[in-house]
Amino acid sequence: MLREIYGEYLRLGRQDGCISSMKIRKDILKEWKLTEEEVWKNAVENTSLMTPPRIYRWEELLVTPLYSGDDFMNDEKLYFLDRENFAGLCLSTALRTNGAVAVFLPGVAQRLADLLNDSFYIVFTSIHEAMIHAAKNVYPEDLIKVMHDSIKEATSEQDFLTDKLYFYNRNEEKIAQYNPKTAIIDVHFPINPEE
Repeated sequence: MLREIYGEYLRLGRQDGCISSMKIRKDILKEWKLTEEEVWKNAVENTSLMTPPRIYRWEELLVTPLYSGDDFMNDEKLYFLDRENFAGLCLSTALRTNGAVAVFLPGVAQRLADLLNDSFYIVFTSIHEAMIHAAKNVYPEDLIKVMHDSIKEATSEQDFLTDKLYFYNRNEEKIAQYNPKTAIIDVHFPINPEE
C-alpha cells in the first residue's frame, strides 16, 4: 500500500530546510542491479534512520518554535496520552517533511496501537503528516467530514496525498482503507458497574 501512495524516491540532499529527491524509475534498478524489493527494504530502513517518526502536540507546536516532537518509539510512557478524549495525535517525522510515511515505518503502527491501547484511524492531512485517532474516541463519519474540510481549507494541491480514511487493526496488524460497508465496530461494555 505504501508503494502505491509514495513510490520509491531517492533523497539527494538537504539544504536550508529543503529536501531534494527524485523518483526512482524501474529502468534505473536494472542499472543498479537491484530488485525492487531490495531497494524498497533499504528505503524503508534508511527513512527510519534519517527521519525518525515523531508525535507532535499541536499546543506545543504553536508556542515552541524549536519543538521537535516526541520520540514515542523510545519513550516508555507519554504523559499526554493519559488525557481522555484527546483530539488525536499528529504523526510525522523529525524533519516534518514527507512525514505521512511515518505510519508505514517498521513498528510504528503497532507502537501507536500499544500506546493508545486500541486500533486507530489514520487521516492523511497532507504528505507531511497523518492524524491518528483511537477508534474508541471517534466516529469515522465525523473524521471523514473533518478530513475533507481540512484538506479543502488547508492543504495545497502539491501537498495533497489522499482523501480516503484508513484504519489500523491492532489485532491483525494491518492498515487498510476504511470501508463503511464492511466496518465492524467493537463496543465494550463494563462488566461491573464500577468500571
